[in-house]
Amino acid sequence: MILMVPDDCVTSGDNLHWMVDPEKSKRMAVCYNGHTFFVGFPTFSGYTSSDNPRGVKLWALPGGENDIMDGERWGGLTLKDIVISVYEGYRMNGYKNGATVKLSDAVDVKGAKTEAILGNGVRTPGYVPIPICTEGRLWSEAKHLFENSLEALFKNPDKAWDGGSYPCGEGILSKEEKAAFKF
Repeated sequence: MILMVPDDCVTSGDNLHWMVDPEKSKRMAVCYNGHTFFVGFPTFSGYTSSDNPRGVKLWALPGGENDIMDGERWGGLTLKDIVISVYEGYRMNGYKNGATVKLSDAVDVKGAKTEAILGNGVRTPGYVPIPICTEGRLWSEAKHLFENSLEALFKNPDKAWDGGSYPCGEGILSKEEKAAFKF
């Protein structure tokens, strides 16, 4: 998943350490379009209260760090390439997850129709199908997963929830998030 932060190029700091691996936050970060993106996978280690998201942490993907995906290895692929494809697909899909690349709807990063479906290579909007989360959405989905898991385990096993929308759900932003991101 990709954690999207509204601040421009915030790659470390006390406010991130609870949700991003502090030893690798700079190597997981990509600055793009006035925001910071962290590429990784989430873990959920517990639940302290409905207002405290401290049990959610984003870790670097194996090999998925800027110093490894440096444009020289992995066929020239970089974390920024991945972020651009995902973010531009998310943006062109109305700021929600689930963008796909269709031959009939091929567009470039500016949204202009094009005949070349992969004219932008891996940066083609929606080519990389990774969900985008905000801090609030990640916490909300983790909380929902935890609460429904407890329901299934202890109260009503017939209502087991499969976690299908974790970690980001549809990625739809709240009014406050839209304002913070200036969307």
